[in-house]
Amino acid sequence: MFANLLSNAVEAMPAGGTIILRSSPLDSGVAVFVEDSGPGISPEMQPELFRPFVTGKRSGLGLGLALSRQTMMDFGGDLTAKAPLNGSGACFCVYFSKIRQQTPA
Repeated sequence: MFANLLSNAVEAMPAGGTIILRSSPLDSGVAVFVEDSGPGISPEMQPELFRPFVTGKRSGLGLGLALSRQTMMDFGGDLTAKAPLNGSGACFCVYFSKIRQQTPA
């Protein structure tokens, strides 16, 4: 999943740019942010971003974000996109929920 997010960020910045990875502890888990300084996500693409077979690229199947989000949701987490703090580029938030340990029977 992180490989997909980082690959997307690099592809969005063919002339170079900045990628920032940061994390934030939460009471319910941890959030990891992948932020780039590319052109951002168009308003038209934002509602379609996690739908299978939707892509803004010239190549690719449009499955990376959809599969990554479904994987996170299957394990109690999530993958979302939001406006980055600096106002340009794209920012994805990967949310990992705390693992609840089961007590032995």
